[in-house]
Amino acid sequence: MAKKDLETQIKKKNKIDDGFICLPDPEDAFTWYYIIFGLEMKEYEGGFYMGKIVCPPEYPSKAPKICPITDNGRFHTW
Repeated sequence: MAKKDLETQIKKKNKIDDGFICLPDPEDAFTWYYIIFGLEMKEYEGGFYMGKIVCPPEYPSKAPKICPITDNGRFHTW
């Protein structure tokens, strides 16, 4: 469904308007990857910030782990 939404946005407007893409790992439904872009804040403008969301088997009773992948100088990726 997410892939179809992205394709529709690109087809209609030649770009993605949402400012983010978030899709599941095709081999693990508990792991999702995201890219955030189009931020208007001066420090982040023009950047692409990638990360991973890992949901534990107890989700939604237990919160997911959010892991930034792109080092942006503000968040550490360890």
